[in-house]
Formats: sequence, structure tokens, C-alpha cells
Amino acid sequence: MSLNSALHLASRSLEIFTTGIEVSGNNISNSATPGYIREQLNLAPSDPYRSGNFVIGSGAEIVGVRQQIDLFLEKRIYQSNSELTASSQRVEAYNQLQSAVSELGDQDLSTGLNNFLGTINELVNQPESQGLRALVIQQGETLAQQVSDLRGRIDTIRSATNTQVDTLTNEANGLVDEIADLNRKILRLESAGLLQSDAGDLRSQRLIAI
Repeated sequence: MSLNSALHLASRSLEIFTTGIEVSGNNISNSATPGYIREQLNLAPSDPYRSGNFVIGSGAEIVGVRQQIDLFLEKRIYQSNSELTASSQRVEAYNQLQSAVSELGDQDLSTGLNNFLGTINELVNQPESQGLRALVIQQGETLAQQVSDLRGRIDTIRSATNTQVDTLTNEANGLVDEIADLNRKILRLESAGLLQSDAGDLRSQRLIAI
């Protein structure tokens, strides 16, 4: 090995060592950062060269700094979280409606309707009874008030749900804008995919936003 080759090999080794310290230091400093994904320095053998009758290796070279992430697993996690959130929201909406309807209580709509129909049947059998006529009117007013109250409770739930949807929509729009801005920064920093390195910190921020 010539002196120049030896010096070049030593320089490359020092570069690998220094870059490895920087990557490790970045991982350590972000160990408590929410959503941060550990990075790894990727190396590959350098092209060997021939010296007389010998083929001599020229050490290793840096081929990139990549995040240690399983993209397929991340996609499945996103889908599962989305399905879980959607199911939870549906259950919450159904529970609110069930509470508003109060169908299992003594003041539910079906009980009021049965009472009203029952007094009508009694009045049909005793049309001359003034007391039953007054009771039919009273049960009708009670049923009408129950329907009105139920409509009011459902309208309140619908209004609260619409407000929540509007809030989530604004939040989603803000996250979409943030992701678009991060995509531009990542594209610019990674030279449109020509490099073998990830813009790790920016990619971690994008994953959190997603």
C-alpha cells in the first residue's frame, strides 16, 4: 500500500468514526423526544484495488444515514389507529343517543306512547266517560312534551358533534399544511431522493403529524 493510499484510508476511517459519533450523539440527545426514530449509519465496502499480484481492500465508506423504521408496520399502525378512533367515536355517539332516548327508563318515548294508546282504547270502550277523555288529552300532552324534549336533546347532541367535527377539521387542515411544508423541506434536504440519507428529524416530525 502506497503512502497516499494509507493516508486516504486513514482519512476515510476518521470520517466514518466522526460521523458515527455525530449520529450516535443525535440519537442520545433525542432519546426523550416524542416520536423520534433512531438513525443508523450505513456502511459498505469500498472498491478494492490491485497492487502487483495482490488485490487489497480499501476499507469502508459511508453510504447513508437511515431511520430504523418498518414502513409496512407503520402503515398498519396508522390504519389500526384510524379504525380504532372511528369505532370509538361511533360508540360514543351511540351512547349519547341511547342516553338521550332513555328507552330503558320509565319516562321513555315508548312508555308514553303505550300509555297514550292505552287510554284511547279505554275511551273507545267507554266513550261517555268524561274522565277518560280528560286522561286522553293529558296523556297526549305528555307524549307531545316527551317528543319535544327528545328532539331538543338530540339537537343538542348534533350541535355538539358538529362543533367537534369543525374543530377536528381545522386541526386536520393545519396538520396537512404542516406535512406539506415538511415534505418540501425533506425533498430539498435529501436532494429529491438522490442521496442515501434521510432527513431524520424532519421525517420524525412528519410521522408525528401523520
